Amino acid sequence: MSTLQSVFIYSAIKYMEWPNDDLVDFTITVLGDSPIYDDLIKVSQKKKAGIRNIVVLKANTVDEITKCHILFIAPNKAGLLNKLTNSAIRNSTLIITEQRGALDQGSDLNFSQRARKSLFK
Repeated sequence: MSTLQSVFIYSAIKYMEWPNDDLVDFTITVLGDSPIYDDLIKVSQKKKAGIRNIVVLKANTVDEITKCHILFIAPNKAGLLNKLTNSAIRNSTLIITEQRGALDQGSDLNFSQRARKSLFK
């Protein structure tokens, strides 16, 4: 499932308008443990976000998160979503999760599974 999610995230990068910022690279941060990290690394080695290189970072704590375009919050860190929402809004960061009910807590995009089918919300 993480491979499909990483493809979807890359597609979102191409078709969304991103605000001008001072970052040289297009940065994606994965907070917590998720197989999507390795899949995003593979995408970043082959693709670009326009003319920008894609850089994928891993964070284990909130303090390790630097300014980024996309913040993917792994299920084992879903409890931090409320704390991160205010910070992400100030930094124009797209928050992506895969935890049921995360949209109601401030996630912008949530991957979920129902009846063994992967759905994007």
